[in-house]
Amino acid sequence: MKRKFNVLGNCIPDKHYMVDISGKLAQIQEMVDEGLYFTITRARQYGKTTTLGLLEKRLQGEYIVARMSFEAVGSLGFETEEKFSLMFMEEMAHCLNDSTWIDPNVTSFKMLGRHLTKMCDGKK
Repeated sequence: MKRKFNVLGNCIPDKHYMVDISGKLAQIQEMVDEGLYFTITRARQYGKTTTLGLLEKRLQGEYIVARMSFEAVGSLGFETEEKFSLMFMEEMAHCLNDSTWIDPNVTSFKMLGRHLTKMCDGKK
């Protein structure tokens, strides 16, 4: 298959010319394995989305991986702890195709944290 340059959205290694980021992905996976937090910040078109997509594929067999975006949520999803908690659980359920992530009794950040801990118990 012929590869070409991609300037819009996610790059696919088999379809697009791109820098080899396998070393960077290995470093990020080490941080994930150690339970560390990290951020990926750069200007537009620097490969953030591509990096996260490849990381998702790399971690999926071993971890619960939920690829979520809050861009389309709008301000209503952030009005109260209860609305945010419900929106977050709905997004998790959608990303993981598992409705058990939704618990209508979760109405605060504290309860959401406990719920997430319970749902992830025994899993990475």
